[in-house]
Amino acid sequence: MPRYLFIFGFETPAMIESNRKWGSDFEDSHAVFIEAENEGQALEFGKNIAAQFFIRMWNSLTPSTTFTDYAHWVEEIPETEFETEEQSDIVTLRAGDSDAARNLIDAWIAVVAGL
Repeated sequence: MPRYLFIFGFETPAMIESNRKWGSDFEDSHAVFIEAENEGQALEFGKNIAAQFFIRMWNSLTPSTTFTDYAHWVEEIPETEFETEEQSDIVTLRAGDSDAARNLIDAWIAVVAGL
């Protein structure tokens, strides 16, 4: 099954506060490879992962920002974003695997929370 690199940007609540205070625009991003039948299916699953990440990060069903406020895309040429060696560190999920997606989001939230 083909594998697609989904990337999305975000700001943590602390980053938003700092960016407002200092007039900066720092952002972070997460990436995940998604095995899917096609790019559209990978994009939809990636958007679902990003949406759930934002909800968890903001600890609310109505976050102050949503993933649609930030760039999100399927990278056609992963090497433009990550060296081949770096790609081996990126998690691969199968489209529709909500348990694996939840585990990945838990790991990302732990990083954002500094755990």
